[in-house]
Amino acid sequence: PSTFLKLLKMKHRIFLNQKFIIDNGFNDLDFVDCAILDYMLCVAQSTSEKIIFNNKIYYWYVYSKLIDDLPMLRITSKQGIRDRIKKLTRYDLVQPHPENEKMGRSYFAFGSKTYLYSNH
Repeated sequence: PSTFLKLLKMKHRIFLNQKFIIDNGFNDLDFVDCAILDYMLCVAQSTSEKIIFNNKIYYWYVYSKLIDDLPMLRITSKQGIRDRIKKLTRYDLVQPHPENEKMGRSYFAFGSKTYLYSNH
């Protein structure tokens, strides 16, 4: 796609709740991790495909789209995104669907702390 089309599709604003991150001792989370969490929250509220499993709503994320939509992160590989999302799972901000590998997709639910992050 042209540069113009990429600019239209990218996420223009990023919300970072640094007070929540600091107050909860999530010392190894940085701006990149928080930008990914913000992206995940926004996609979940808009167009993401959803599935319900064990009474949780899981949202589908396409890593290549995340890479395209957040160019300032300078992450160029799906593995780079996976590594960052693993950090978010350690703090119960997101939870991977237990059958992601079997399905060949990346579905995530939000952990209990994500709601505190969004409303803090």
